[in-house]
Amino acid sequence: MEGCGGIAATRRRSNANRYSVGVYNAMVRALLRDCGGVLDGEDEASAQLDGDLGSHWAELQHEEVVAESAEQARRLASRLYPSADGFVITEVRAVEVAA
Repeated sequence: MEGCGGIAATRRRSNANRYSVGVYNAMVRALLRDCGGVLDGEDEASAQLDGDLGSHWAELQHEEVVAESAEQARRLASRLYPSADGFVITEVRAVEVAA
């Protein structure tokens, strides 16, 4: 058992870094394009969206992940934002931490 702060302590000891991942949803983009850029209320396009995906997912979002490398950050982001659900990862960049 790790005790209090186990996860945070593990992160401090590892080589974990913060990465910014650029991601958007191609399905939301396509629905917006097909519907003239409006996804409000209970219209047909909104009904086609799965779960809590809002129209903001048509635009590039920057999400942060903690990983040991850019490759690991991309793999993690791919699990969080699967391409099978329409997500497209455009970039992975290290976040500069002020000393």
